[in-house]
Amino acid sequence: MKAAILTIGTEITKGYVVNSNASYLSTRLSNISVETAYQIAVPDDFIQIAKECKRLLNLCDILTITGGLGPTTDDITRNAIAHAFDIEFTISDAHLRLFENRLKRNNIQMPVNNEQQFLYPSNGGMPINNDVGVALGFMITKLMEN
Repeated sequence: MKAAILTIGTEITKGYVVNSNASYLSTRLSNISVETAYQIAVPDDFIQIAKECKRLLNLCDILTITGGLGPTTDDITRNAIAHAFDIEFTISDAHLRLFENRLKRNNIQMPVNNEQQFLYPSNGGMPINNDVGVALGFMITKLMEN
């Protein structure tokens, strides 16, 4: 089985931040006998993200994407994936409530723009909990053609 890792972020492509996620993910994939065939980083550019998602998914069995799921305007990964694969997103109310409760315990009110971090694909996707940060991950399965 072959995998590709697509890292999103202008901070990565400009060299401001080391791409430690790709190294970590490659090691984890290797531990379960999945070969990482590609590690690609692209800037926060809608067209480039969508184009690389489609290209890499055609080359590999697994595409892991990291970055660009936060609450700021440059976090466009979700929208680029929706565009590339005709996917619709919905908010995971359960995960949103968990995070709101965590903030309430610390007397913090959640900014409205943070709600986008709890979006996941409503047509065939599955949310992935984030115990370390805020943004909800998600998984989409690729249908294999015979």
